[in-house]
Amino acid sequence: MCDRKIEEYIKLALKVQDLTDWHVDVAGKANKEDGYIGDITFVRVTGKTTKKTFDLVIKASKESEKLRHQAPVKEAFEKEIFVYNEVKTAFDEFQRDKGIAAPLQIMPHCYATRITEGSEVLIFDNLKTENFDLWDKTKPMTFGHIKLILENYGKWHAISLALKKERPQVYGRLIKDNINMFGYFITKVKMLDYFVDIFEKAKNTVIASDETEILTNLQFSGSDIIHVLTDMLLEDPDSHVIIHGDCWNNNFLFKFEDNPTQPLDVRILDWQCAGVSSPVIDLSHFIYSCCDTGVYKNVRELLAVYYESLSQYLKQLGCDYNEIFPFSKLIEHWRRFSSYGMVLSSYIIKACLCKPEDTPDWADSAEQGKQFRDNFNYGVADEDVYFTRVRNNLLHYAHNKNCL
Repeated sequence: MCDRKIEEYIKLALKVQDLTDWHVDVAGKANKEDGYIGDITFVRVTGKTTKKTFDLVIKASKESEKLRHQAPVKEAFEKEIFVYNEVKTAFDEFQRDKGIAAPLQIMPHCYATRITEGSEVLIFDNLKTENFDLWDKTKPMTFGHIKLILENYGKWHAISLALKKERPQVYGRLIKDNINMFGYFITKVKMLDYFVDIFEKAKNTVIASDETEILTNLQFSGSDIIHVLTDMLLEDPDSHVIIHGDCWNNNFLFKFEDNPTQPLDVRILDWQCAGVSSPVIDLSHFIYSCCDTGVYKNVRELLAVYYESLSQYLKQLGCDYNEIFPFSKLIEHWRRFSSYGMVLSSYIIKACLCKPEDTPDWADSAEQGKQFRDNFNYGVADEDVYFTRVRNNLLHYAHNKNCL
């Protein structure tokens, strides 16, 4: 990103901060794995006279015309901008009207957004200067991390359910013309068959042919898998919420002090795949991508953490949680929709275990004339770890589908 654009974006971000004369230090850029369809730049802005300091993250869409032709970069950035400008604003206003003085802080503060021809940008607080950091994506999260995320998803989904009941016109405006971006994205880039192939390969590698009871619960045809990742998200609309939709390790920033296994707070990043569906789409995506399902074998324990948060926040918002979304409905949805996270995890865990040097650069690949699927021809650093985690997920899904 050139100096002229950085200065342009800083002016956009700080136009209401009474800071007109400043010095800029570019602190660096994010790794490729943190910006597949965007460039992320960290800057520190210091006022020359007032000495105010702002640590910012500039997230700008890739401008490669070939990539933007291959993939819905524009639509993904527009989705995230809509979440920050419209959804979060409506959620915050609703919470304050319900007497919640400090609305849920689930995402970084966004100073500004902009959409122009061939370019989109969001500008955030740099939370890493406030002791927030990522968890190591190659390792399953500890219970401290898991609990924080489940509690925050519980509150976010609760706001969505309460708003839908109390202010249906506002909620209706927020979901009008919704596109569930992940399914739309993989359809647009012609990757549906890839997800069928990676799931089938992983299943056939880790489940033996004589494990008939397990295989009975894993009988997904190619068309079944495509349905799970796309049209299934439209089912049971009465219980839909606004979902995050991208629940893998690198979209969670944790605040630490002394103990790295006991985070104090969390912020959820990257809302480009937000959409409208069952809460279990987020929950299964997160649990099967980030948790050790060989340890947390009974999903009811994790769902109880989530539901305690959701039910109590619904109560704070003046709603009867047993009427809006009882625990029995959550269990029903887990049985019905958790295949989403289970199927997706064979890809997500592979991405988590990819060697840094093998991480694809989607823009470079497009400029070289490669097909989009060529970005995914990489291996993992440790196949034993990969297949162990995938097997644990498949066993977990099969067990909990029958035993809840």
